[in-house]
Parts: sequence; structure tokens; C-alpha cells
Amino acid sequence: ARFLPYAAPEWLAAPGAPTAAADQYSLGAVGYFALTGRPPEPAGDAPADVPGVPRGLAAALDRLMAADPADRFSGMEEVH
Repeated sequence: ARFLPYAAPEWLAAPGAPTAAADQYSLGAVGYFALTGRPPEPAGDAPADVPGVPRGLAAALDRLMAADPADRFSGMEEVH
């Protein structure tokens, strides 16, 4: 249960095989934890709301943690 805050919303709704988009969400959630010391709240927290976070990093984490998988990156090459 302690790992659920890092799981993608679509995976929580229908657990099954993880997807690349779900992995991106989890990566963004871990990045959020690294910046704040706490996991993201479901459908609430955004890295852009954390003071002192560079705009580019906040935008990347926001996109990684997009609620809709279609709004995330096309792949890890794009994230890079």
C-alpha cells in the first residue's frame, strides 16, 4: 500500500500489466517525492507548485504525472 501514491491513475483503476505511460507517471511521482519529501496527492499536487523548482524540471514532471496517459511523453527519448 505504501507504493500506491506512485502508481498511475489508470493502473489504479484497472490493475494489470504496467505500461510505458504508467512507468512515466511513477518516475514523475518519484521525482516529486525527491523535491518535496512526500508522495504526490491524487489529482492534486503538481511540481510547478513547489517553490524553487526550475520551470523546465517542473514542466517535465507535470507532464510525466499527467492524469491522462495520452498527455504524457511519447517515450523516454522525449523525456530526455
